[in-house]
Amino acid sequence: MTITGDRHGRLRGRPDPDSNGMGLWGTDVPVNEEEYATLEALPRVSEEAETLLAALTVRLCTKDPTGGWDLGMWSYDLSERPARGSTHRRRLSAEGHECELHWDSTPYPEDLRAALTHPVVGLPGATSQPTLTGWQLRYRRASLTAHPHAYKP
Repeated sequence: MTITGDRHGRLRGRPDPDSNGMGLWGTDVPVNEEEYATLEALPRVSEEAETLLAALTVRLCTKDPTGGWDLGMWSYDLSERPARGSTHRRRLSAEGHECELHWDSTPYPEDLRAALTHPVVGLPGATSQPTLTGWQLRYRRASLTAHPHAYKP
């Protein structure tokens, strides 16, 4: 994961000479003490929730070959449909078995749900149910509650 203030996920400034061409550290660079402390302070998630979050991450940039859905990234749509929003605000929180995602732009909510529950490329065993503000994806004991229209900081 890369954390950056740029809404397109690009790093700013000159890359460190010891990093790869994108200015990102590779896996050969050890985590420093400050980074380790930050990681240790994060809430713990269950193995099922970790699988659910990994499924969300690896399905970015997937596209249904039949054209039924298209999961661009968090800042653009691969099919070049009109933007859902212009502020590109999002928040993901997770602890234990519970994950919650708020976002107000791409990807399109129905595309995200379809990619995670698709019979071929979806997370096997994942199901979704509508909620008042979006939908809830369940995988074993874990759940991801998605709020695609409401951003709560």
